[in-house]
Amino acid sequence: MFYYLKNLSIIILLLVSIVTNITAQQSTKDIKWIDGDDFGKSAQIPYWFKESFLEIELDIEEALEAERLLMLYFHQEGCPYCKATIEKNFSDPTTKDFIQENFDVVEINIRGSRSITLPNGDIVDERAFSKLMKIQYTPTILILDDSGLNEPLERMNGFRPLPIFQETLLVVSGKDEELGFTLESEPNLVKENYFSENYNLSTFTGQKPIAIFIEKKDCAICQQMHREAFASKENYKALSDWHVIQIDVDEADQEIILPDGTSQNIGDYIEGREIDFFPTVILYGLGETEETFRMDSYLTNYGVKSTLQYIGSGDYKSQPELQRWSDETRAARRAARGG
Repeated sequence: MFYYLKNLSIIILLLVSIVTNITAQQSTKDIKWIDGDDFGKSAQIPYWFKESFLEIELDIEEALEAERLLMLYFHQEGCPYCKATIEKNFSDPTTKDFIQENFDVVEINIRGSRSITLPNGDIVDERAFSKLMKIQYTPTILILDDSGLNEPLERMNGFRPLPIFQETLLVVSGKDEELGFTLESEPNLVKENYFSENYNLSTFTGQKPIAIFIEKKDCAICQQMHREAFASKENYKALSDWHVIQIDVDEADQEIILPDGTSQNIGDYIEGREIDFFPTVILYGLGETEETFRMDSYLTNYGVKSTLQYIGSGDYKSQPELQRWSDETRAARRAARGG
C-alpha cells in the first residue's frame, strides 16, 4: 500500500510539473487576448483598487509613504481592451499580488465627471484630466513617483499582453522577480508582401501615407499580431495603399531617409522615439513629415483597421482624438443603418 501511494505521489508531482511548465511558457497560437464578443462589454473594477479622493499629489504622497508607486488606470465603459486588462492582467493571481505590494491603483473613467485635484490646485473633471494627459485610447496606464504628472515613470498605451505587462511592472518597480509567464516565439521577423525595400521615405511624402513597422526577432506578440491583424484581408488591402517598411531593431546601423528628407540610422530613430513595445508602427499621414500617430499596443484586427482609416482618411486633422473619432464614426454608421 505504501509503495502504491509513493508511486502515485510521484506521478502527481510529475503531472503538476508538466502543467506548470505548459502554463509558464505558452505559444501565442494558444492564447486569445481579446475576445471578439467583448466589444461593448465591461469588466468590474477590482475591489482592491484604491478608494481615492482623486487628489493626485496626495495619492502620490500616500503611495510613496507606503514604499509603493501610484498607478493611474484610464478606462471607459464598453472597451474590450479594458475588459481584457482587468480579466487577464489585473486578475492574474501572481500579477495581482505583485501590484498590491508595489502599487496603489486609482481608476480614471475618461468619460467620467468626478472632480480631480491637480498638484497645482486646479480642479478638473475626469474627461478634462484625460484630455490633459493626452489619453488617445483606453486603457492607458501612467505610473508616477515624486516627479508627478509631468514626468511619469512609465506610460502604457493600450492593452499589453500579460507577459509584457509583467515585464514592464518589474522594470519600473526595480524588482528582480519571476512572475511566471513567458511566450514561445520564432527567431525570425514576419515578412508581409506590402513591405517595401525602399527606405527613402521622402520619395513618397505627398504621394502616400507612410507606415514604419518597428519589430524584433523572437517577438511572440509581433508574430501574433501579424497572424491576427496585419495580414487580415481588410488590413492587407488598406496597407497596400501605403508606403510601408519594416525595420529590425537589431539592424541599428542601417540608414533610412525620413519623410522630411533627413537621414538617420535605425538605432537613433528608435532611441529618439522612446519605443518600449514591439511591434510599434509609426504612421505619417499623407504629406506629413513628422510622426502623426503610432500603434504601440496590442491591437485586434478592428483596432488596426480603425487606426489606419483614421490616419489614411486625413480625419485626424479635424478630430485630433482617435477615441472620439471612433465613437463619432460608429454613431454615424448606426444612424445610417437606422439603429
